[in-house]
Amino acid sequence: MSGCATGGTGARDEGPAHSDSVAGVAEASTPSPSATADDHVNAVKLVMDDPKVSTAVKHELKPCVADEYAVDVSYGMLTGGTANDVVVNVMTCGDAVGIGSYVYRDTGGTYENVFKAEEPRSTRR
Repeated sequence: MSGCATGGTGARDEGPAHSDSVAGVAEASTPSPSATADDHVNAVKLVMDDPKVSTAVKHELKPCVADEYAVDVSYGMLTGGTANDVVVNVMTCGDAVGIGSYVYRDTGGTYENVFKAEEPRSTRR
């Protein structure tokens, strides 16, 4: 366990980890895997055309090597719709730090942004 900060004693600050089980903790649900092999969206176009995505994230979204973008795309049943949702994670090129995550729901052949979480470089400390 290492971090970027200097000083302190790292993980020791919090004390030893306990192996006791915790009663009453609900297990997190996992998204259903993609049911069809023909799921494929142009994630870069989806993000760039989305008015809910900040200008700062769009500015960071550029090819890293040749025409490869630092995006991760997953498909699954997340929002209870009838089709697979699309999860797009946008990262920086050099260090693959996440700067934006988005969930899109298929609504009759078009994708609607139903979730976003952004932390573009300009707002990170």
